[in-house]
Amino acid sequence: MDKVKIKKIVVGALALVAVVVVIFAISQSSFGGSNEAKLTKKLETVGADFYENFYVEQISQNKTEEEVKDFLGRYTEIGIKVDIENLSRYDEVKYPNLIEEFVNKKGDIKCDARNTKAIIYPKEPFTNKDYTISSELDCGFPEE
Repeated sequence: MDKVKIKKIVVGALALVAVVVVIFAISQSSFGGSNEAKLTKKLETVGADFYENFYVEQISQNKTEEEVKDFLGRYTEIGIKVDIENLSRYDEVKYPNLIEEFVNKKGDIKCDARNTKAIIYPKEPFTNKDYTISSELDCGFPEE
């Protein structure tokens, strides 16, 4: 074989490997990535649903707009912490097996229902859409 054919074979093999790597990377991100990432996203989604469709409405009952702003303003820095045990009771129809979903598949470790939580940080002007959210998982994932 001459050098040109060998070069074409090597380039073709490298291109094939690159395509396989790209397909794998896309499939991982398309299907939610790691177990930890999926659980984080689920927790933040349920926490956002809870805040937007329940919490703000509940604290607003029989209160003026100013009272609601004062109340939520106290939590802009420390956040409102809602564990999955409470989130599981928020909408049992929409989230029937929420606690059971929170499992670290590596080691089959169930997330602690009290220590796994969404943390909601209200922001001005304090409507149900004005917040940021983070999460804490207690399921044996490595600390960052």
